[in-house]
Amino acid sequence: MVKAIDIIRQRKKLWHRDRDIQKDIEFRDSVADMLVSNKGKDIRGELFDNPELLIELFFVIVDKEQETVPYFFNDVQKKFLGILNQDIKDYKARKRNHLKYLVLKGRQQGFTSLISALQLSYAICRPNFSGYTLADNSNNSHDIFTDKGKFYFDNLPK
Repeated sequence: MVKAIDIIRQRKKLWHRDRDIQKDIEFRDSVADMLVSNKGKDIRGELFDNPELLIELFFVIVDKEQETVPYFFNDVQKKFLGILNQDIKDYKARKRNHLKYLVLKGRQQGFTSLISALQLSYAICRPNFSGYTLADNSNNSHDIFTDKGKFYFDNLPK
């Protein structure tokens, strides 16, 4: 049985070999077609349990060179996701009574990108999910939504 992580590995391998966004679009489109078919049932279950997998499966991001590239997690993001997933397990086991985070972040670690992507992936994979991002002022909050979240959504396969 193919798992989401196997498809993510394929996407990474294709990207590192070709660095061709058009090939990545074609790959994501074919994965999306499979995902909505009967063949994708198990992977849809994986995504419900781990919505962050959707990010590395389908999302793209604009890098520091202003190029559109696949969204693959960096080391800081992976560490945060490990903490978050453990906290979710603890919450479900009633060892925590909330999942609220105040992130005091350094620049250029990818937290704004990660949080925006996580919120969208959860909204897609989980009914009734709500997330909230607050920046230092309303203009920055608006920019986060339009520059990050809306960009991710607009670049998903149809």
